[in-house]
Amino acid sequence: MAKRNKKIKLYIDSRFSIQLRWKGERFKAGRRGLKSILLMLPDALFDFFYNIGLLVITALRWIGKALYNACYYIGNAYLRSIARIALALTNDFNRTRKFLRLRLRKLLEPELAKALAICLLVLLAGSASFASLKLTAKGLELKNKILKIANIGSRNLQAAKDALSAQDWAGAENRFLLAYQSFNESKRQMRSTGMLLNQLLNVVPQKQSADRLLEAVTLLSQSGSRLVELYKGFQQVHVTAEGLSTETPFPELLAEMDRQINAVNANLDRANKLLDGVDVNHLPEQYREQVLMAKGGVSALTDSFGSLKDVYDIVSEILLGQKNVLVLFENNNELRPGGGFIGVTGNFRIDNGRIDNFHIGSVYDLDGQLTEKIVPPNPILNVNDRWFLRDSNWFASFPESAKKTSVFYEKEGGETPDMVVALTQSVISDILKITGPITLSKYGATFDSENFVEKMQAISTIDRPNDSPKQALADFFPVLMQKIGELEPQGWAALIEALQQNLNGKQLVFYSRDNELQSRLSAMRWTGEVADTDKDYLQVITANLGGTKTDLYIQQEVSLKIAINEKGEIIDELTITRKNNLPKMENTGNLSFIRVLVPEGSQFISSSGFDYKTLDPLDAKDYRLDPQVTELEKGSVRDLSSGTMIGKEAGKTTFGNWLDVKGGESKTVTLTYKLPFKQKNTGSYSLLIQKQPGSLPQSFNLSIDFPSRAAVWNNFDTVDLREAGLATQLILDKDRFLGVILDKH
Repeated sequence: MAKRNKKIKLYIDSRFSIQLRWKGERFKAGRRGLKSILLMLPDALFDFFYNIGLLVITALRWIGKALYNACYYIGNAYLRSIARIALALTNDFNRTRKFLRLRLRKLLEPELAKALAICLLVLLAGSASFASLKLTAKGLELKNKILKIANIGSRNLQAAKDALSAQDWAGAENRFLLAYQSFNESKRQMRSTGMLLNQLLNVVPQKQSADRLLEAVTLLSQSGSRLVELYKGFQQVHVTAEGLSTETPFPELLAEMDRQINAVNANLDRANKLLDGVDVNHLPEQYREQVLMAKGGVSALTDSFGSLKDVYDIVSEILLGQKNVLVLFENNNELRPGGGFIGVTGNFRIDNGRIDNFHIGSVYDLDGQLTEKIVPPNPILNVNDRWFLRDSNWFASFPESAKKTSVFYEKEGGETPDMVVALTQSVISDILKITGPITLSKYGATFDSENFVEKMQAISTIDRPNDSPKQALADFFPVLMQKIGELEPQGWAALIEALQQNLNGKQLVFYSRDNELQSRLSAMRWTGEVADTDKDYLQVITANLGGTKTDLYIQQEVSLKIAINEKGEIIDELTITRKNNLPKMENTGNLSFIRVLVPEGSQFISSSGFDYKTLDPLDAKDYRLDPQVTELEKGSVRDLSSGTMIGKEAGKTTFGNWLDVKGGESKTVTLTYKLPFKQKNTGSYSLLIQKQPGSLPQSFNLSIDFPSRAAVWNNFDTVDLREAGLATQLILDKDRFLGVILDKH
């Protein structure tokens, strides 16, 4: 019985009185006592955590026996705390409150605070460890679910790609949709992980990269579905000899396609930005190379589709509404500044995609209607003492030539054109590579990409002299349009690529009277205009004025040597070599007036190798002067020693002179001039080289000497580094921009 009395019993009776038995003694308290006990509980808890903290400190200091002593100490301390509570029950409330204040002050004691903090950390660490085990298990389960769903999406994407290759558009659309649904489900699973796990994972770099990758492929899957819808829209467009026909009204079809293109463009742009934020180092090693390739591919696709969007906007603007279009068929075998000799013209009216009143005819039929006598630019006097539409593409910048051609077209009885389109025979030859040969039974001739130029030229001038000189070309184009309309999807892709190359190479150029459309065309570099730049610039423009069609047999090579001296002065030495690959016989020579455009304000130093030639001004008594030509020639002066004409045009200084290369000959000319600006010791040097519309690709060599300086960067495709200089070679098949950053040695 005595042993039982040593136990502590603490209970509340039916009257809410508290009784405590300890060491045979009994303590009793009523409701007031209950309040005292409640007030004393913090003190008991305080002592408990205080001693637990001391236990941790003791355990850290003393291993083994110390741990045992600490536990013994805490046990006794705990009993002391209970005893304090029991004794406090007999005190009044004021004494209890005082007691509490004294006990709470212990919280401010450094050793106690340290013990309490360590105790809490231990408890929290234990709880966190248990929670982390649960979260890890949940995360592993989530990972397996997401990987399973993502793999299904990946397989659907691959299946969609295979379906596209097989031209199974319905299958591709279905697979893209399934892939989109799979990746969307993966995103939903990720979001349903629970708030705690999701918030914890969001600070992990691997989770962030995975989120971006998942969102990107979801957008790409959606884009794939939209691209198939877009293709369905293109399938409704049929090319015929009369133009374009559609199942849906043309404006409605274009509006729907525009919505699809905008959606795809936005998705690709967003996906590209997301992939930029993916760190492949956070991904499993076996996927890193694939993701890197995907990032590069999506980036290129985004740029390409952005360009496609620009093209679509331009094409839509051209096809919608009503427009009068003048087409110039230029013969680049007889090269002119605007692309080639204008031998044939075409005109038609666009009415919401439909081509009406399509007519092709000889330029001589139009020129025969001109009664007004207009003085031509001086070099044209070598072939004609009057200015006609056929020679109107004289200016260095194609928009200026197109404006002048439009004036002549109106004077010769044509309706004012809203647009002017110029294309060379090279465009037709490239299209024939895709459509295949075209046979015109009327002429007993089959045209292909290899013989088109020669055979059409022979038919027009030799085989059928009694027909309209250009009737063969007029009969050819409707058949060509019909062949284009019969192309398969691969053929259309090849056709688009061929047109893009011809636009880049300026075999196909546009001009619009509408300023907004012209600005868009210019932004795409489809207008053949002289670029505005405050750095070094070069364009070599050839005008065949010998009456022979020989330029396709002329091999031209251009070399530019740039010398930057210690003072920063820049001296350019230009060398042009022209080789005539025709045999030496009558009518195989090439007589051309060559203009060189350089930065405005450049100073002529010398020239050599040109053929000195002067043309007496025309007696203009019965002629009208053209104000634009008069303005250009008024500011020109001749260098008497070389015969070089020095003038200004299109914001550039021009040097012009003659070169006559007979069949089998090769000639080289040199032109030296000083640029109007200086090069600093440090900084960039750049050169814009523009290709003449209609000209064939040619070799271009560049060398730059810069004493006391070093090239620290350049954008050359290939470069030959030298002592205080560098050099490069390239093919000038489109406009080229070359840049170098220089620094002191």
